[in-house]
Amino acid sequence: MIDGSRLRRKLARLLLLALAVGAYGATASAQGVLPDTGTRVRVFFNQGRDYYIGYLLPSSADSIFLEGPRGDTMTVARTNVARLQVGSDSSRGTSMAIGMGVGLVTGAAAGFGLGELLSGGGDAMVGGNAFGALLLGSIGTVAGGVVGYSAGGHWRDVSITPTVGARGAGARIALRF
Repeated sequence: MIDGSRLRRKLARLLLLALAVGAYGATASAQGVLPDTGTRVRVFFNQGRDYYIGYLLPSSADSIFLEGPRGDTMTVARTNVARLQVGSDSSRGTSMAIGMGVGLVTGAAAGFGLGELLSGGGDAMVGGNAFGALLLGSIGTVAGGVVGYSAGGHWRDVSITPTVGARGAGARIALRF
């Protein structure tokens, strides 16, 4: 049986590991998408439900220039744009592979920590630690693959007004004992 202080230390380690993995995932997924030249965009107009899909060309302060799929160009005043979205370039297969990798690492780390917690602190690596890592790593791989597959190829809203001095997205964790 594990005494109270050892249990608290093990839980604290497991929590720190989970926070570190979660913070990395949140930071990686929260990186902003800026509409650079050549980016595939979808423009929604103020009037009607029409939209136009094209590639962003160098734009001015008051207009957005687009190149269509057939090479045609279009100029749209920023005041006529209701919404601008950027298409993600990642395919479903790439997103699924990334999700599987994140799920494997997260599940294996959680399973190893849980096995350490439940095994009573034994030194045997082939005991509960390895079994927990294998079991939760497998579950995490499948779950991450499903989530990654469903997340591939989406549109993200971006601001059409130029921002000066904007800061990037990120995550911050502070622990105090």
